Amino acid sequence: MAIGLYRQESGASPTAQFGRIPDGYRASSANNSRLVAAGARFRGGLYDGPPLAEHCAGAPPVGPLTPNTQSQSWCGHGWSPWIALSDVRFTIPANTVGLYRIRGDCNDTLLYVGQGVLPNRPLAHLTKIAKVDHVQGEMFAAQRRLEVSWVAAPQRPANQLLELENDIIAAHVLHLNSAPAAQFKG
Repeated sequence: MAIGLYRQESGASPTAQFGRIPDGYRASSANNSRLVAAGARFRGGLYDGPPLAEHCAGAPPVGPLTPNTQSQSWCGHGWSPWIALSDVRFTIPANTVGLYRIRGDCNDTLLYVGQGVLPNRPLAHLTKIAKVDHVQGEMFAAQRRLEVSWVAAPQRPANQLLELENDIIAAHVLHLNSAPAAQFKG
C-alpha cells in the first residue's frame, strides 16, 4: 500500500521497484540449476550496453485509488463486464495482455487481482482448485461461481503491469483494510 500511495503522490514509482533498475546498471540473472548448468547465470552491476527491459520507464497511476472494487472504472481503468471465469477463454482474444480481477459468490468482494497474458493467467487459478492442500485452490473451490473482469493493456511492458497491479491491490487494502482474500495464498 505504501508504494501505491507514493505513486499517487508522486505520479511515478520508486526507481528500483517492479523489476526496474537505474540506467547504467543491469540486474543479476536468476539463480537456478538450469541457468548454472547452461553457464548463463551472471551478476548484475555496471552496464554500458543497449537498453534492457529493466530500463523501461515506469507508468504513472491510471487513476485514483478508488473504493468500489466492482466498478467498471475502478482505479481509472475501463474494466470489462463480469463473466463466468470458465467462459473467459471464449471472450478474451488469446494472448491479450492486461489486468484481471476475480470474485466469487459474494459479488461485492474480490478474491484475487492479477496481471499477465489473458485468458491464460485467470484460467490458471482454476487448475489450483484440483490441487490437494492448496490454500488458494481451496478458497476458489469453496465458491459456487467464479467471475472475472479484465482490462486489456497490450502496449505495457511487464514492469508497468506490475505497477498497475500494485495500485489496485493498494486500493483494496486502503479501502477494505485487507488484500483480496486469495491474493497471497500461493
